[in-house]
Amino acid sequence: MPVSRSPLRGLLIAQFLGAFNDNAWKLLVTLLAIRQLAAHMAPGPQFEAASQAQTTLTFVVFTFPLIVVSLVAGVFSDRFSKRSVIVVLKAVEIVLMGVGTLALLANPSGGVWPLVVLAAMAVQSALFSPAKYGILPELLPHECLSAGNGQLELWTFLAIIAGTVSGGVLLDLAGSSPWLAGLLLCFLAVCGFLAALTVPPVPRSRMEGGVRATLHGAWEAVRSDSLLRVGIGGNIAYWTIASLVGQDVLIYAKAVLGLADSWVGTPLATFGFGVGLGSILAGILSSAKVEMGLIPVGVIGLVIPLCLMGMLSPALSGTLAGMAFLGLASGLIVVPFNALIQWRAPHDRKGAVIAFSNTLVFAGILIGSLGAGGLAQLGLDASGILTLAGLGTAGLLVLGVRVFPEMAIRMVLVLLSTVRYRLTVIGKDHVPLEGGGVLVVNRMSLLDALLILASVDRSICFVGELPDGTSGIFRRAAKSLRVLSPEDVSSGTKTWLSQTACIAMSGELVCILSKGPIPARNRVEELREALRGSSLPLLPVYLERPESLQEQGALTVRHLREPALIAFGAPIPSDASPAVVQDSFQQLGSMVWNVKAAAFQPLHRLWIGAMRRHPFKFAFADLTRPHVTCLGGLIGVIVLAKKLRPIWAGQSVVGILLPPSVAGVLVNVAVTLSGRTSVNLNY
Repeated sequence: MPVSRSPLRGLLIAQFLGAFNDNAWKLLVTLLAIRQLAAHMAPGPQFEAASQAQTTLTFVVFTFPLIVVSLVAGVFSDRFSKRSVIVVLKAVEIVLMGVGTLALLANPSGGVWPLVVLAAMAVQSALFSPAKYGILPELLPHECLSAGNGQLELWTFLAIIAGTVSGGVLLDLAGSSPWLAGLLLCFLAVCGFLAALTVPPVPRSRMEGGVRATLHGAWEAVRSDSLLRVGIGGNIAYWTIASLVGQDVLIYAKAVLGLADSWVGTPLATFGFGVGLGSILAGILSSAKVEMGLIPVGVIGLVIPLCLMGMLSPALSGTLAGMAFLGLASGLIVVPFNALIQWRAPHDRKGAVIAFSNTLVFAGILIGSLGAGGLAQLGLDASGILTLAGLGTAGLLVLGVRVFPEMAIRMVLVLLSTVRYRLTVIGKDHVPLEGGGVLVVNRMSLLDALLILASVDRSICFVGELPDGTSGIFRRAAKSLRVLSPEDVSSGTKTWLSQTACIAMSGELVCILSKGPIPARNRVEELREALRGSSLPLLPVYLERPESLQEQGALTVRHLREPALIAFGAPIPSDASPAVVQDSFQQLGSMVWNVKAAAFQPLHRLWIGAMRRHPFKFAFADLTRPHVTCLGGLIGVIVLAKKLRPIWAGQSVVGILLPPSVAGVLVNVAVTLSGRTSVNLNY
């Protein structure tokens, strides 16, 4: 479902200009310090270590306030309207850029005051972050959340590109008057403030609670939700690695690639461009849900280029290609993690949870920055740090899959729903975002279960028996998919249905596999008994896909991207009669057929296309015409349609009284080509 840019336009512009100023000022301050070192030191290992230390200092000055202030930011974003917080902080940004400009005017070589302004900008960013991310679920429906995050990350990293590149360029253009660069950033801050005024108003989330209440509420939310813990933990791990790599790449560009100040930000800019593309791709692949299966794909995409860049130390072109690939993979990680945190955080504590997450993330960023400096002091060069980062990322992937194996399973589901099938989902808004329910499906096998799981972002507990002959690997995978088989619950239809009802009443979605003692279509009456007295709904699901691989034989290229449709119907009360359930399935089946029919081409268009593709092949024959080519048949149809159209004027239906022959075929196609319906009469 496409995201309308209208509610996000002002936020995207304000965020873009703010991120641009942050990165441009940070790089400007860093390059001023390195320029002072270069004036007193010769190129070599000592200069590289000193530059790494100075860069670490700059990153720490920017990161440490983010850690300290983030929890306070949660109070502001929940107690006040997030739109009001955004507007006020954009006004603060104007003041900070003004002070920075005056600092550079007083001391063109930099000094302490630009670092003080950088720390103050970090405070402003810490207060701004929970509001900008927390407002997304208030401006967008759930099915647009991943796409909205993709847009926000795209414009954020485009700003990182522009800011990182512009920091060195502005410093070179300003020459001995770096305050001119600060003046330009001040103007951009004013533009960001004006854009923030167009953000739609939203109400405050809660009326009371200070820092202690904010921290307690965030901790309770995180402690009670395992998915939320996965999102926050993954975010911390990613940004720790990203901070270490980002800082090291600046030194890599100077020491290994030998780039000038105006070009030193190019690798990071390429990385930002890749993140923007990856964020949009993540929004598309998420397909109106929060898709965690993209995360392992993205992590693998981090490991490979990091190790290759570290071990091979490629030239500028190879480095830019590696950084672009790193950025693309990062987009597949950042968007699902951010969307997951925004989705799972309680509404009245959304800002608190995001602020709590930011505190830990910024601590990880600080550790990454200190880690880069520490590894350099231990004698590891810039290339070695990249190799170590790649190996560390691989270790984190293994640990993440062991702790939360559903991520790996959802990666398989992403491949299944994008490579093996072209999955279309109808009526996904009928699936509740929380609370229990029983999915009643028109057909159900293990493959159908995978497709249904791929179409929603909630976990589903499947109850049923696996097909005969299922291998041990697939049985272990089924355990990870939470398929309850007869070994897990007592046999017998009543017991199975009672177990299903208990799981659903605990707040989970349950789907019944039709293989085994409880075919879903024939057990509506028993389900009604098991769910009697509860308010849980039955959710009818109609699934249609091509025949299984066992029926088709070996998987070939022509079997890829075959269409599969899943339609979710409106919830039905658990006490509904079987006739009501059956009627719902008939309506869903009709809806699926209409969706399929809309993609069909008229018969005459398919016929003409086939004739044009193979013009000289044999098409058909009869006793009077023993050999007619495709080209000959196509010419005959066009001539007949032109000659007979005036005769058929005013008719919508044309009767044809001809035997099965070449002439009969040509006239039938000519009728449909002229926009009419043919009716063949018994000659």
